[in-house]
Parts: sequence; structure tokens; C-alpha cells
Amino acid sequence: MSRSDHGTKWTAEFVVAAELSRRGYTVAFTQGSHVPVYDLLAGTSKGEAFTVDVKGQAFKSAWLVRDKTARTNLFYILAFVPLGGEKREPDQLFILTQDEVRDLNARYRENHPNQSAKSKEMGGFNFSDALPHKDAWHKLPPAK
Repeated sequence: MSRSDHGTKWTAEFVVAAELSRRGYTVAFTQGSHVPVYDLLAGTSKGEAFTVDVKGQAFKSAWLVRDKTARTNLFYILAFVPLGGEKREPDQLFILTQDEVRDLNARYRENHPNQSAKSKEMGGFNFSDALPHKDAWHKLPPAK
């Protein structure tokens, strides 16, 4: 079974939006509004808003996450949404703050000083570097 990168992006965004909704957040998609900084706008029952940049992938490879200008309440949710039917691996979600993503990118650059300028500019880190952030929902503002 195959899925295009575009299909994986959509799958990841819908999986993340569904999970946020299950947890009591209101969620809006930014698709079509050409917002390059985030993919979802979420809110709590008390009206606190935060943004989510979703990164999705179907295979356990490096997370490509570009550093961005500091923003208040920007979170990253990395979504591993594997291919397959009934016997596929379960989805996995990793929740990180913007500072955590910056730290992982910086650490990866330090440990790989010979990577190309383009790779350094793009940013990213190993799949395994995200594992400590699996299901770290407590980092988000409380839903209620």
C-alpha cells in the first residue's frame, strides 16, 4: 500500500485534530488560508487559543522540522501514521514545545557537523529523539 506525502500530511492532520477533539479542545484547520507557521488552531473551554504545527510521516525516519521565529503557544505534534490495513502499527503522537524542537534541532546539528548547509537550514532530528515526548499531552494548555 502506498500513500503520497500529501496524503500522509492530511492523514496526520486529521489524526491529530481528532485526538485533540477527543481530549476536549476545539480545533480548526488552517488549510487553504496559506498559514506557513501552523496547521491547526486549537482552543480550550476557557477560550485560551494555541497553535499546532503537525508533522506527519508513514515511516520511522528523521523528523524534518524547520526552526521558526519564536511564537507564544506554538506546539508541535509529530504524528507517525504508518501505512497498512488492519495489521498496521498503531499511530503514535509526540507533543513538543517550540523550545524542545529548537533544542533537538541544535543537538542534532552539533552531533552532525558535516551535514550540508541545506540540511542544517531545514532542521530535523532522529525519530528516536521524539520518543520521550510520546503522548505528552500535559504540555498543552488544559482543555477545561
